[in-house]
Amino acid sequence: MKLRTKFYRWRLKRKMRRETPEMYEALKRSREKYLRGESSLPPEAQAILDNHRQERQRIVELARTFSSADIPNMTDDELGKVASEWLHNTYPEDEIHQAPAVCQHVVACDYMYGCVCNGGLSSLYQAGTYLKSYIPAAMEGFVCIGLPQVAEIMQKADDFMRDKYDENGTATSKWTAEEETDGEELDAAFYAACTHEDLNDRLAAYIRAHAEHFGAPQP
Repeated sequence: MKLRTKFYRWRLKRKMRRETPEMYEALKRSREKYLRGESSLPPEAQAILDNHRQERQRIVELARTFSSADIPNMTDDELGKVASEWLHNTYPEDEIHQAPAVCQHVVACDYMYGCVCNGGLSSLYQAGTYLKSYIPAAMEGFVCIGLPQVAEIMQKADDFMRDKYDENGTATSKWTAEEETDGEELDAAFYAACTHEDLNDRLAAYIRAHAEHFGAPQP
């Protein structure tokens, strides 16, 4: 599964957890029945999914004609989503390292945050060399957007975890109880140092400050 698809699914799950926690828990319990086609989604859950699809389509359409001239007129939330979509369309996943540094920073910070929230810092290494290749740009990016403490935590995690997984993401040895605790403490420090809302605001400000690198040039 493409990383971007996994990240959008994670965003949707987080939205449901935040806005309708009871419904989210109920959906988790009924997931197997739903997948077997033995039940349908509650109307409220279906409405959330429908709204999400509509918003997603709106962002896709905006990204197709995205210009740097549009940036001043966008909200921070909208700008982050549209710029991210535009970046993925302009620089496919295997070409993002050819993008300007500021673009790499935005993509890497966005990716890394989503992956860590979905599976902890160790998930960056369990995916093999692909995700690990984003770590340097993410650490640079977090410093540039004013979150050096997040970069420091990622560096500690890199020192701690890089040799614990091979290039395919397979653990090279079983973690000790002490190492498990150390890993959990690094995850907790990451979550405490950066919230999704703060990251969105900072990335939007960073994009505005380097607008010439995002969207089609102004005529």
